[in-house]
Order: sequence, then structure tokens, then C-alpha cells
Amino acid sequence: MLIHNQYSTRIIIAYLTKFFKPKFIQIVQNISKNIKFDCEYPLIMLKYKYSISAKFSECYFFMKKLLSIFLSLVLSISVLSVCNISFAAQTTDIEPTKLINSSAYYSFDANTKTLTISGKGRTPNFTNSSGDTTSQPWFYWRSDGSIEHIVVEDGITSLGNYFFYGVSCTDIKLADSIESIGGYAFSGAQIEHIKLPDKLKYINNDAFYFCDNLKEIVFPKSISSIGTSAFENCSVLSKVNFKAMGNELTISSRAFFKCPLLKRVDVPSLAKLSKYSFGYEKASVDGTYDGFTLGVYSGSKAYNYAKSSFINYELLNEIAIEEGDVASRTYTEDNLSEQTVYKFTPNSSSQYTFKSSGGVDVNCVLKDNEGNTLASADDNDESDLNFTLKYDFEAGKTYYFYVESVNSLGTYSVSLSSEVIVNVSISWDITYQASDLVGKNFSPLEYIKTQTVDFEYASGYVYKLPFNNGTSYRGMEIKYNNLLNGKVTCGENKDSITVGNKTLEFTINIVHSYVSTVVNPTITGSGYTEHKCVYCGDTYRDSYVDKLGQDVYGSVYLINSKYGGVDLNRPLEDVDIYNSEGKYVGSTDKNGTFSVEYAYDYIVLKYAGAVERKIKIINNTPDLGNIGLIYGDLTEDGYINAKDYACFVHMKNYDINSRDDIYLKNFDSDKDGVLTDDDWAFAKLFYTFDKLSTDTYSSFLQ
Repeated sequence: MLIHNQYSTRIIIAYLTKFFKPKFIQIVQNISKNIKFDCEYPLIMLKYKYSISAKFSECYFFMKKLLSIFLSLVLSISVLSVCNISFAAQTTDIEPTKLINSSAYYSFDANTKTLTISGKGRTPNFTNSSGDTTSQPWFYWRSDGSIEHIVVEDGITSLGNYFFYGVSCTDIKLADSIESIGGYAFSGAQIEHIKLPDKLKYINNDAFYFCDNLKEIVFPKSISSIGTSAFENCSVLSKVNFKAMGNELTISSRAFFKCPLLKRVDVPSLAKLSKYSFGYEKASVDGTYDGFTLGVYSGSKAYNYAKSSFINYELLNEIAIEEGDVASRTYTEDNLSEQTVYKFTPNSSSQYTFKSSGGVDVNCVLKDNEGNTLASADDNDESDLNFTLKYDFEAGKTYYFYVESVNSLGTYSVSLSSEVIVNVSISWDITYQASDLVGKNFSPLEYIKTQTVDFEYASGYVYKLPFNNGTSYRGMEIKYNNLLNGKVTCGENKDSITVGNKTLEFTINIVHSYVSTVVNPTITGSGYTEHKCVYCGDTYRDSYVDKLGQDVYGSVYLINSKYGGVDLNRPLEDVDIYNSEGKYVGSTDKNGTFSVEYAYDYIVLKYAGAVERKIKIINNTPDLGNIGLIYGDLTEDGYINAKDYACFVHMKNYDINSRDDIYLKNFDSDKDGVLTDDDWAFAKLFYTFDKLSTDTYSSFLQ
């Protein structure tokens, strides 16, 4: 029978609800399985998240009353002529029908009353408006109780939100390919038992909310997340089991809230619990169930949850172990999912090795006393299946080794032994090419940040700890001494670090990178190759080439004197010439001329009674021209000075005419053959200047 008029339907719903309220929903389902109400507010599951089925015997009184009132209302509605009533046979859909926006299909066999979901990938989400799920394609089969079996075939990976919301059947088979169950996917369903898929990872929020016939649930090893209120209000749920007790798992808030028959749950060691996850009947501090017990591993998150919630707890399978101990365990089909916890409190800080042996594939997770994961270890290789876990333990702290089988039967053994550090070392000596550092403010710290400190143990094992300035390793502070203050030069740059009370030195050697420049020889200097470091500026020279030799010539004359009337601008004979290295290279002839081979940067002219003169040689200028010399060196020592003045004074005291010419040579300054006032004036000049320069004497004579 189909009732299409929404207004009339609202009248029926309002009237029946007024009298019967929730029970009305159950009664309708049982006495009118082939009647469909197509209206804005469907009857089935209206706004209630609980079972809508009821036994006929339990509702006999309500059925009688319902029939009387229902027939009267139908008659009244027909008089108003606002409602069309028709009867339709139950439809059957056997051919698979594609679900909207999905690669999944559904089909329903009315003969076997089986709903089948096939295809691959994810299934779509359905909506729940005002307490119903009419967007489900099988809503009417679900609401009239036609669905007795549900099969989800392999290939489906996810069940969407509200997918089987409110189903009344108890026979549900889920493919192992399913990895996720959506929110409210089974909420309100009448299932008593359900086998969860072996690959299931995620059970989303409210997935089994108000499944008040569900008695037991076993979670596969693959499970990693149980959402908020996933099993809330499962009033007869009494058994919860986890196949894997060592996997990481998140159990969200209120996941098992208001489950009064649930008296004991053993929680995996790595499970993270949230507020009201287990043991609560109401959301308050004192809202826990009496008689509820959590089986927990010491130091785990569940252990801390039980203590903080004042929930009774029991420690699971915990074995104290000490250094040198060897413990064994045998896995059978009965205890394959169990996890063994080894408790260890070291007396001294050291590295310890925890390892397994035997033919059982086992793994290990190390946790501290607060449930934090510190390390884990699995197979050394695929051949022996055993693990080796090395860790640095602190004295007085308690640690827990969680060991479990990886689907492997048999006996294994574990052992615990310490490692003692016998040496701490670094190997940081390094050589850089200076050219690699050009334009960089290279710091040793930048280099050693990439290095390691090697801790060698008595067993020979070397643990390489990455350098981290200021950190502490097993009570030993690692500190960079920064002796170089971040600056390095070419050559050996020594620095050090300290590890505990031990100082470890290292060297950063920077090799000069030279750029070579060739300097050609000249008259004034030798040729050579100069090498300069691009980083520090250091230089050195090699490949020397002698100075360039140049033939030069010129003439020498005596500078004129204005005294005495004697022409002194005459060539000087026998002027000795020396090169820049002090080597005699020739003399002037009677004409005062000279010629020198292979002269370098200068020559020196020397003449008795005259001031010596240095003549610079310029490249490509062979003719040195006329060179004037000043006469006046009476003592012929190469200088005009007070000694010459003394000679002059001494000569004045003699009768010049009584002396021969030899004296005139020595004391007649202007060479006029007579000792006159001119000679006296010249002598006065000696009295003023100890050593007379060429320029000064020349100006005097002028």
C-alpha cells in the first residue's frame, strides 16, 4: 500500500506517535511489512538511534489498538479525497545497479533476501536527514525487514557514511579488502556478531553507535584508528579483543562509552586513549563503571589512562630482566597475538644491546616509563628473523621492551648485555684548497656541524653521534671551544672540542692557491715569476732572470768657476767608472769620454779631488751626455769637507812662493797657480758644510 499525500501522512504520524511514541515504530514494522509510507517524515528509524524491531508477542496490545485506529483514519482520509491509496507488490532487483558516483554496485535477491554490494574501490556516503536514511537505495527493503543477509564482495575498499544504517539483519559478511568503515555505517543495526575485515584500518565516528544487539568485537591486526563514539551505547557488548597487542593504535573519545556489560579489555601497548574511551557510563570524573578492569602494560598510555581515571587495572605479562639475563618464550596458536614486556632498570648509564635468537620472527619496541616510544628493531636480515636493538640507557630509569611474534610459531630467546665506552674520538682533520674559500667567511663550526663524534665501546662497536654543540650524550657535554673565533688562514688551523672532561683536537689545513704573474727583467731590476695566494695574499718569487745589460757612453768635464778667470769647463781625464755592483768598468780618456758595456741601473764616477757622482741609466738611452764634476777634494778622499778646509788653512800659513807645485796641487782650490782670496772663500764654505753636495758647490761657483 502506498500513501502519497504528505499532509495525510503527517496526520497519521502525529496521531499514532501521540499514543504510542517509540513503540509505534516497532509495531508498524512487524504488522505491516508490505506497507510503504512515502512521505516527508518516514516512520522507520524516525529520530531514534535504537532498534526498531520487536516481537509480535511483545506488542499484542498495541497491535489491536493500532489496527482499530489505523482503519478509522484511512476511512476518514478517503472521505477527504486528498489521498490516493494503492497496493503494490514487493519489487525485486537482481541485476546489479550502480551506486551514484561510485564504481560499486548493489543488487537484491528477494528469494534469498540477500543484499549484495560488488565492484571496487570506495562506496558513496549516504545522508541522514531528520533521523532517517532514505538516500539508501535499499531503504524500503531495510525498513520492511526484507533484508536478511548482506554480502560485501572482494574489491570494495571502503563503506561510506550511513551505508548500512539501521539494517535489521544479523548475517553480514564483509570482504577482507575493506580498509575503512564510515561514520554511522552500522549505527542502529541489529547485528550480534560481525567479523571485521583482515585489512581494516579505520573505524570512523559512530560507526557502530547504538548497536544494542552487538555482543562481541574482534579487531584485526591491521586496525589503527577507532573513531569517536564508534561503539557507544552498545548495551550488550561484553567482549572486545585485539589480535595485535603491539601495533600503534588510536582509540578516540567515547569509543566504548556506555557499554555496561564490558567488564575487561586488554589494551595494546602502543594504543593512545582519549577522554572516556573505556569504562565510563557518564561524562564525569566519577562516571566510571564499577567492576571494570583495563589490562595494560606498565608505562603505556593505557596504563596512564587507567591511573588518571581511577579505573582498576592489571599489568600484562611483564618480566623483569637484568644485564646478562636470557629469557625464552614459546608461541603457539593460542598465544600468538600476545605480547611480552621485559622491564629493565639499569644500575649504570651505558649502552645496552637487547637481541633475540631462534627461529621465530619477532620484533621489539622500546618505551620509557611514560609510554613514549624510544626505539624499535625488527629483523637483522630475512634469513634469521631476529632483531638487535642498541640504546643508551640512563641509570635508575625504567624501560620496557615490547616483544611480539610476527605470525610466527616456535620458541625465541632474548638477551641483554651492556656496552662500555672505552674511547671517544673524532676524525675532523681536513684539508681545503684556498681557492675553494675565496669570497667565503669560512668558519670551522660550519665544517664540524657535518661531522660526528665516535664513541667506541668495549665490544668494538662504534656509535657515531652527529655533532651538536652544547648537547649532552650519556652525561657528557659536547662543546665546541671556538678557538679560532670563526676565522681561518692558510696553513694549519688548530681547534678543539670537549666531550665531558676530554679535549679532542682537530686541524683544518688550508693549502695556498697561488696565481702566477711573470715580471720581465729591466735595466733596473731582474726578471722573475711572482706567485700570490688568492685567499690570504701570501707571495713568493722564483724563476729569476738577470737584469738587462745596456752599453752606454758619455763624457766628463770640470764645471766652470767664476773665480780666477781660469776655464774649468774642460774634459777630465782618468775619471774612474764603477757599475752598480761596485765593479770597476773603465776610465775616461784625455777627452773625458768613456764607454761602458752591459751597464745596469746606474754607474758611479770617481775622480781625485772631485765629488763622486751617480748616473742613472734609462732603458734605451745609451748616450748619457756630458757629465759635470765638481773639483775641490783637496785630500782626495772622495769628499769635500772640513779636512779640505784644514789643508787650505795650513797652506795659507806658508809662503806659497817657497813651495813647489805639488803643494799648489793640493791647496790651490781654483787651480790658478796662486793662493788667493778665491781659495779663502772656498775654504769658508767647508767651514759651513761638513760634506758639500754637488748642487751646493755648483751654486757657490756660479
